[in-house]
Amino acid sequence: MVYGDSTEEMHDDLREAVRTGLVLHSERAYTFLHDRVQEAAYSLIPEELRAAAHLRIGRLLAAHTPPEKQEEAIFDIVNQVNRGVAHITSKRNATKSPS
Repeated sequence: MVYGDSTEEMHDDLREAVRTGLVLHSERAYTFLHDRVQEAAYSLIPEELRAAAHLRIGRLLAAHTPPEKQEEAIFDIVNQVNRGVAHITSKRNATKSPS
């Protein structure tokens, strides 16, 4: 969902990281072998693009998490949105406050 390309392309792009043991592949997910590996990968994202990436991830998670799974995913969703909050420029579906 976050990757944005086909599943096959994602697997191809991550194949070498899995082969070298930096990333683990399970039936449903890829995970970093260690926090330090994740930190190193994160440092490759230019700092000025990180907040926008977090906001995009938070929005994707919120939009694609089924209602019955939202309670267990809420902290992951909110964490991503909070890290990208500087890029929120307008209120969606804003309602007037009562007088």
